[in-house]
Amino acid sequence: MGVLSAPSRLSADAVRLCAAMFLSPVLLLLPIVNIIQAIARKTRIRVATRSPSIVSLGFSQVTDFKPKKWPKQARSRASFAAILEGAARLLARRGYETLTTNRIAEEAGVGIATLYEFFPNKEAIVAELTSRLMAKVEANMEEAFAEAVGQEPWPAVAHMISRAVGSMVEDRDVFRVLLRQVPFVPQLPVVMETRAALAALSQRVRIRAAGALDLPMPEEDAWLISEMLYNAILEVAFRDVGEKKRAELTTELARLTYRMAVGCDPESS
Repeated sequence: MGVLSAPSRLSADAVRLCAAMFLSPVLLLLPIVNIIQAIARKTRIRVATRSPSIVSLGFSQVTDFKPKKWPKQARSRASFAAILEGAARLLARRGYETLTTNRIAEEAGVGIATLYEFFPNKEAIVAELTSRLMAKVEANMEEAFAEAVGQEPWPAVAHMISRAVGSMVEDRDVFRVLLRQVPFVPQLPVVMETRAALAALSQRVRIRAAGALDLPMPEEDAWLISEMLYNAILEVAFRDVGEKKRAELTTELARLTYRMAVGCDPESS
């Protein structure tokens, strides 16, 4: 990798493009498709490719991932939120395999009829929960982007990495289950749309950097960098360590990220 002369400040475009390729925590919600497909083949789950809103299971059950209706009144909104919060608590405590609509209703403190008034099945609840968690993380990173614009490169990278890890830590027990146990998460429309958008941005970053970074295999190297960061951010966020140790790991990850992106240590730039 060639050594770059680091810019004195990061522009808004630079921050967003770099974050899209390296740092966006939304990417953390996109497990590797090949692994998911391999799991699907082994467990006889056929993932629908024509419509991202359904998953066709081996016993011909079609799953609908959309809520049946949206709440309009304050009371119904409270019930809707309680269902999602109850599902999140159960996922964090017991995982996905034991999740049922009856358990969700009991945990949420609502009747099963109320649950089915809004959701057709547990998959729709998990899908809506995933969508809301992604929106929450994305909002956190939007703040980080705004704060990073105009900063010197090293503080900007360190800040964005810290916010990315922090966003995952906040709901890490739920994210851990969504990422590692729920097979249909990569097929959700919101995830597929985000993946397509990030793929396009990654290509733009790769093209822009082609003249500055001496990458032997630009496309493959860009993918490898993003995969390394994908796994590293997850491990830092999910690891059962104290906050002091997590902060140290986060700083070290930011330093390594900066070195990959700029070609030198922060102290040398």
